[in-house]
Amino acid sequence: MFWNRWMSMKNKKLIIIISSIVLVLIVVAVIIILLVNKNKENNVESELGTTFLQLADNSYKYYYYMFGDINTSDGYVEINGNTYYAVDDENVISIAEFDDLLLNTFVAEAQVRLYDVEEKNEYIEINDNIYVKKMTNPCQQIKELDFGNLKFDGDDEKKLAMYDFTSTYIYREDGEWKLEYNIYQCESETEEVEE
Repeated sequence: MFWNRWMSMKNKKLIIIISSIVLVLIVVAVIIILLVNKNKENNVESELGTTFLQLADNSYKYYYYMFGDINTSDGYVEINGNTYYAVDDENVISIAEFDDLLLNTFVAEAQVRLYDVEEKNEYIEINDNIYVKKMTNPCQQIKELDFGNLKFDGDDEKKLAMYDFTSTYIYREDGEWKLEYNIYQCESETEEVEE
């Protein structure tokens, strides 16, 4: 009888010890899974942030190319009564590079609209030299944007990017994130006076 009682107590202690070990292992596993998932989320946010900043940079290039006050030299060509001046600006890209930038930055729906604007700089390329016929009033200063507090909300196909007291949507198109529209504009003269 003593032996049975002792074995019964020993089994209960063994069951308690094994249950405690299993419980500790489950808690440790849950903590590890939560940390790994949080790390994955942070990496995805970081990658998305990097992608968005590249899209923003491309949007800036688009705006500068189309509406900026491009530096030119004295060289020029005349075609059909229009004078195009030689571009002397390291920030201007070739026409083919611009077309690629447009395709890789903006959703398909926006591309035609962004390219087909009335008042814009017009470019030609002759013998690997770029010439521009500047618009009447090119933008002297493009408004700067602050991406210091960049945040995202949305799903795997559409995200709202929030920054600088504004926001824009980015969409996954052909496996790549693209902007809904150009996010830059010219700094208005009234804003410059107020500052």
